[in-house]
Amino acid sequence: MDTKREEKSSQSLAPPQVDRLLAALLDSPTILFEQDTDLRFTWVYNYDLADVPNAEPILGKRDADLVPDEDAQRLTQIKQQVLNSGIATHQEVPVTLNGAIRYFDLIVKPRYEVDGTISGISGVATDITKHKQLEAQYQMLFDRNPNPMWICDLATLEFLEVNDAALALYGYSRSEFLA
Repeated sequence: MDTKREEKSSQSLAPPQVDRLLAALLDSPTILFEQDTDLRFTWVYNYDLADVPNAEPILGKRDADLVPDEDAQRLTQIKQQVLNSGIATHQEVPVTLNGAIRYFDLIVKPRYEVDGTISGISGVATDITKHKQLEAQYQMLFDRNPNPMWICDLATLEFLEVNDAALALYGYSRSEFLA
């Protein structure tokens, strides 16, 4: 398997089903990883998607070795909370890579030993940057549209969002319109 796509510690090879899963993920915007209790990477798949400079080899490194301090602190806090609580988390996180902000849908779960102690974390980070950019474009089209527009909940007919043109035409404030 391409060493830039996957790094393994000295553990045994994955069964054929896992190999098929990893092959299916090869061209996806998804990074899989495991880290030990010191939050050092022990296994990573598709990490080249992150465009992390000098990321090879990534094994043994922490987030602080790969991303700017502010981002590393945020990621470390999220992961440390999972280690401390034993409770998985699912968050959207911005990370600056090569000077550009990228957005990741991050899922982090504790990894357990046979005796029930936490031995590290497993994670999935899906790059959702394109989705976030499209979302911002659609929001701008809605906000700046010269025609009055609003978004309603179809079940309750409650106003969820309203643009400035609607506020100007009907003379209500945003809070009055959405109340």
